[in-house]
Amino acid sequence: MTPLAISIGEAAGIGPDLILQIYSRRSETGLPAFVVYGNLEFLRARAKRLGLPIKIEASSPAKSPELFSHALPVLDIGEGV
Repeated sequence: MTPLAISIGEAAGIGPDLILQIYSRRSETGLPAFVVYGNLEFLRARAKRLGLPIKIEASSPAKSPELFSHALPVLDIGEGV
């Protein structure tokens, strides 16, 4: 199964916060697996700032379904992209 792909969008916007909030409720909402395209360290820092105890791991689209239940899969695109 190919997972959904989500971009964080503008880092200063609400996209990163929405992704993290939605992921934190994945069990109760039955959210399908997805992979986030964005900066891994940025998302970790944002989750910490929001007080969300989310494990965030580097991934590829192919590996993301197996990670999704216990870690937010991120295809790290680095900084400034």
